[in-house]
Amino acid sequence: MRTVGPAEDGRVSKGRAADRRQNLLARFAALSGIGLSREDTLLALLTVSLFLHWILACAVIFFTAVHVAFFEKSIFKDLSRRTSSLFLFALLALFSLFGLCIGNVISALFFLAIAIVAFVAFWLRSCMSLRRFERFLDISVFMGFYCAVYGIVDAYLFHASDADYLMQSSMNNANYYGLLLVFLILTALYRLEETLWQSRVGFYLGSIFVNFIMLLLTESVASLFGLVLGLLCLLVFYRHYRVFAASVFGLSSLLFGWAYFADAAFEARLIYPIMERVELWKIGYRSFESSLQNTFFGQGLFSYQGIWDSSSHNFWDVRGVVPRDFQPHCHNLYLEVLISVGIIGFFLLAAYGAVQVFSLYRMSRVHSLRSHTCFLLVLMATVFFAGLADVSIFWMQSGTWFLLASAASGIGAGEHVG
Repeated sequence: MRTVGPAEDGRVSKGRAADRRQNLLARFAALSGIGLSREDTLLALLTVSLFLHWILACAVIFFTAVHVAFFEKSIFKDLSRRTSSLFLFALLALFSLFGLCIGNVISALFFLAIAIVAFVAFWLRSCMSLRRFERFLDISVFMGFYCAVYGIVDAYLFHASDADYLMQSSMNNANYYGLLLVFLILTALYRLEETLWQSRVGFYLGSIFVNFIMLLLTESVASLFGLVLGLLCLLVFYRHYRVFAASVFGLSSLLFGWAYFADAAFEARLIYPIMERVELWKIGYRSFESSLQNTFFGQGLFSYQGIWDSSSHNFWDVRGVVPRDFQPHCHNLYLEVLISVGIIGFFLLAAYGAVQVFSLYRMSRVHSLRSHTCFLLVLMATVFFAGLADVSIFWMQSGTWFLLASAASGIGAGEHVG
């Protein structure tokens, strides 16, 4: 039997130590982005930035757009072959020019910003893979914990004495943060379903628990409404029909029980917010139908602020106690679009959205594409329902996250969908 001498034993030990160092370096590279491809690194930077301050997120998005325009020039050839994408960019350009023509510079700049985000999302779509999509979702779930910690510390240090403060973390508004939380909860559920509840179960369940608590602290009724209906859509798309039926029955029983046994709380938490939103919608609709230009071409984004300034003296809180605070928008996505771009712009955008939904539905019929396309359809359904009571998808961070997630429609898009 061969014996190992001290010198050879030392070389073996050094070799094992070198292997351990290489493993540690590989793990560090995976966490820090070192060693990733350029596309992976940019996607990671984009994702992380969306959970930080919105100015930093804007800077990262602009940097990415400039990088793609100068160093990924093949994207323009891909773009020229997609009629629907050209149609979208043409619409955004027209809306921006119209804003300049009517003197609404903020609207023109905002539509330009949407075009930049859409350009970045289209580039990601062209290079998206299932692995990249899963990494995007996992980074988002991780950053959700960061936002929770940031929000709690911020509330404790700077808003502890404000009884009316609502949780908003690094966002500028509780409703904006609420919609992003809904996306994160649905993401964690999707990842659990994809991993068959066998990988990182604690990580995803913890995310669901923490983000749901934060969602309750935002008191965002629109986001909670979108979450409930989004979860029901998730059950339908994944064919959990018995759970869907039981959930509908349970939610209906809970709602009727709350209305019957807790009259005051039910009115304060649900009825009053609905009544106030109806009044806000009335003000917006009166302006929308006030002239042919407003009806057919709109008044540009953020025009509701001026509408509110001229109409708010006639609107008091529905309880008749105090005047309502300043309202920057009408708390309804579809009415906001009508006010901003008119009937013509509304139907053109609706046609584009319908084409995208139909395309995703066709892709979902392919077994290998069904999972992630169903998830995208759930996200779209959530935005649709949440938009009935708020316009949070217009906010830069939540809106950009949704567009980046939609880039997953490029995974396997070339396969035959029948």
